[in-house]
Amino acid sequence: MATQPDIKEGSEPKSNGKAPVQDVPKTEAAVATTQSSPWPKRLWKKSGLSVDLLSTMFKGACPPVIALALYQATPFANHFGTIGYLVGIMSVLSFAILPRAKFFQTMIFNVIGVCVGAAIALLTVYCSVQARLHTTFAPATVSGGPVPGAAVASYNSSASAVCAIWLFVNIFVSNSLRFTRPQLQLPVIIYSIFANVSSTYAPQFDTMTQGIDFVEKLLEGFLSGFAIAAVVNVFVFPKSSRDVVFKEAVAYMKAIQRVLKAQNAYLQSLEREDMFRSNGKGAADATPQGVSTAKAFKAALAALTALHGKLRADLTFAKREVDYGHLGPKELDELFQRFRGILLPLIGMGSVVDIFNRIADHRGWKVSDDEDDAKATAERLAERERKDKEVRQWNEVMRTLHEPFELMSAAMNDGLQHASYVLGLTKRPKAMEPNAAGDLEAGKAEGPGQETRNLESSLP
Repeated sequence: MATQPDIKEGSEPKSNGKAPVQDVPKTEAAVATTQSSPWPKRLWKKSGLSVDLLSTMFKGACPPVIALALYQATPFANHFGTIGYLVGIMSVLSFAILPRAKFFQTMIFNVIGVCVGAAIALLTVYCSVQARLHTTFAPATVSGGPVPGAAVASYNSSASAVCAIWLFVNIFVSNSLRFTRPQLQLPVIIYSIFANVSSTYAPQFDTMTQGIDFVEKLLEGFLSGFAIAAVVNVFVFPKSSRDVVFKEAVAYMKAIQRVLKAQNAYLQSLEREDMFRSNGKGAADATPQGVSTAKAFKAALAALTALHGKLRADLTFAKREVDYGHLGPKELDELFQRFRGILLPLIGMGSVVDIFNRIADHRGWKVSDDEDDAKATAERLAERERKDKEVRQWNEVMRTLHEPFELMSAAMNDGLQHASYVLGLTKRPKAMEPNAAGDLEAGKAEGPGQETRNLESSLP
């Protein structure tokens, strides 16, 4: 039987750079809490749904449902004829779930695009009618059309060729504009739908009166879909761009706190781990704590960077929006500048992981210990001693930086929490009152910014 080596009192076990793996059993209270939670709550948590997500889903489903419900009315169906389905499509493509400022900016471009499309459609109809008049000598056979007042005539190849040319030019020019101006992507899609529908029916009209009636009904259908989406955006779970920015600002502060926590965990792992060692191969090799904390640190930085880009895009619309509040466009812009001033040093700290990886790659130190033992040569042993010496030096440096980094992180966390209270992004916690015996120490500890408020209240 294998016996464990005796460890003398006051001595520390030797470390070979690998973190000891300990089984941490769950406490009885944690197990009981997990088992005692009701199944609807567990199912809700497992589904990943939230109140905001459900409200957004409901809001996005309202416009097409309203459009289809309107189409069940006889006057509505008789007015639009066979093109009434476009009302529902336009109500969906208007994206009523967007924040208010972004929605109305997109809506303005949509309306302009549809109006330009209607003008081009009338020109297409005029060219088609003229081509039919110059190539048809017998009277055309007229039958029912797609909408009331827009009867269609028999097929004419010249009119179809003219409309095909116009459709090609429309699609080519609009898609060229779409790729040069990405912000016009949605209006160009709507314009393309208008051009396709109008160019398809245009060869069938033999008079301009029929073509004008059709384009009018088509324009009314598109605008009706826009109107339904606008009403839903304003009155059903209204959401402003400022609210979106405020929520993202709170999430930004929490993301910074997560980065600071991951940074402290990574730096503390460098006090005892081999920062140049990669993840070992094989089932016997556990992932070093330094590797896992480094990955967590980089993941937290990546999430913060992604949130920074989203906040920058939404901030433009929030500054343009008209609203009542205590934070104006200048304050929002200043808040973003402060966020960027915090992000850059954090990204710089993230480069520490890359620096260690570069050094390990350059010096060939990412070989696992098992592989190194199998190829033990004099040169390898000398290189290992050099590596161990440098690892011990870095461990000592990180131990000296432990307390300063802890104090700095705590101060930054308190400062972020205090800023969220002062800016009104989060609600202040209710201060605990002293007990009946007047014991102030039994109350809640003062939060961030409490000393400033106490000083202000003491001033005359």
